[in-house]
Amino acid sequence: MVAVTPIFVKNLEDLLEQPLMKAIVFDQGCFFRARLEAWLISHNIMNYHKTVINSIEGVVNFIESGIGFSFLPEEIVSTFYSGRKIKTHALPKEIGAVKNALIYRKESVSSPVLKAFISLFT
Repeated sequence: MVAVTPIFVKNLEDLLEQPLMKAIVFDQGCFFRARLEAWLISHNIMNYHKTVINSIEGVVNFIESGIGFSFLPEEIVSTFYSGRKIKTHALPKEIGAVKNALIYRKESVSSPVLKAFISLFT
């Protein structure tokens, strides 16, 4: 996960020094929003403006227009939005690293597709 900002934001320190932070977030319950809010709280930022958008394309459009920043998956941003006027910033490992778990029944017959998928991570 990375912080995604308008292109004019040089680094995370500049972002944190803005008088009023403007975050572009998904609805309540979103993992990325929770991490963003935890990051802000860890920097003693309690007063910030939230704009709720329900699509990654919308979030990127708002960021590109200079309205605010967000946390998004690095792979999505680099794959689909690399030509946009946005900038990504690495986050500290405790905020930016994401663990995923695959839960399935061992006693079930697994398909060749599932086995191939699991082999990508083992």
